[in-house]
Amino acid sequence: ASMTGDEARGVDRLLWKLGFNPPQFEDFLPRLQSRLRNFSETLIQTTPIASEDDREKIRASGVNLFVSVEDFLDRFLTYNLWILASDHFVDSRFVFSMRDARQMISSLLGAALQSGGHQVSWSSQGENALGTLVRYVGESGTWMRGLETTGREALLRAEADLPHFETDPLRRFPFYHLQLWADSDFDELRRYVDRYCSIVKLIEQADLATIRNGLDHSRDAARFPHGDNMLACVSRLREAIEVADINRYIPKVFWLESKDENRFGNIEYTFQDYLQRPLVLYGPRLVSGLLSFKYQSPYLIAAGNLIGGPNAQLSFTIREEDQYEQYWRNYPKRRHIPPLPLTDTMEDDGVEGDN
Repeated sequence: ASMTGDEARGVDRLLWKLGFNPPQFEDFLPRLQSRLRNFSETLIQTTPIASEDDREKIRASGVNLFVSVEDFLDRFLTYNLWILASDHFVDSRFVFSMRDARQMISSLLGAALQSGGHQVSWSSQGENALGTLVRYVGESGTWMRGLETTGREALLRAEADLPHFETDPLRRFPFYHLQLWADSDFDELRRYVDRYCSIVKLIEQADLATIRNGLDHSRDAARFPHGDNMLACVSRLREAIEVADINRYIPKVFWLESKDENRFGNIEYTFQDYLQRPLVLYGPRLVSGLLSFKYQSPYLIAAGNLIGGPNAQLSFTIREEDQYEQYWRNYPKRRHIPPLPLTDTMEDDGVEGDN
């Protein structure tokens, strides 16, 4: 008999305490897909919408769905722009951080954009409304389309910053620019951008903001979103999520499952995602500067093959986002440790903090 989700997590926790490192996956995608499926089923069961009870059921499932949709758009936008616009060899060191990725959006796309006659502003803290996210997703497609005619010379890395193995005749060094897109193979970059923009088009056609606002704010039955419009939204959103998931345009984790090597030195790495779908990559690495694969670490594996050439797939590890990571970031370094904040009890007792 198969284990339930809770039982599987319990087994993983026990294995971890015994010193093993079982694969662990976020529940972000399964939760999003479950909420989308629930919303779709609710729509089918209540269409045509005939009563306030029907509208209440749709609102209840729609609220949870659009919370997950905002998370999806945030990850989709920031991850792909971070990949293309980062200096992974020097700055990111091939480690993905959502916080760092969000910080880049304003400089790439603008701190504020016009949207339907009003202005929306980007929050680097992740506090972006659905309408803001949709607008910035659309702008990201425009930015990517413009890369084809953007000059790369201004992004050249200083010669003094090139590594000593840059001239290695056996392993090509590909990172000569300060943003990855400028080091990308032209045809591979075009394919990457084309598929990204096809997902953007589906998101825009889904008319997410209109549907969500109709569910949240329209109590007048005549202004409630029409069932056919909501079903069309679900269809396009489902396709966008599936294309982004299958083609790795969102930051989802892969774990190395097996590694096979023959006597000629050819290596076959088999990874699995949260649905145990296999992804096969090959080695040895024929370019320098990329990560090597290990069993104990989860990886994000970029869409396509932006560097071009054999065995040059881009991959990244993940930086955990918590207060301890932030405190110890860039250790060792001198740091100021702030005094503890005063509590109400301390103030009442006349205790003063250090200045």
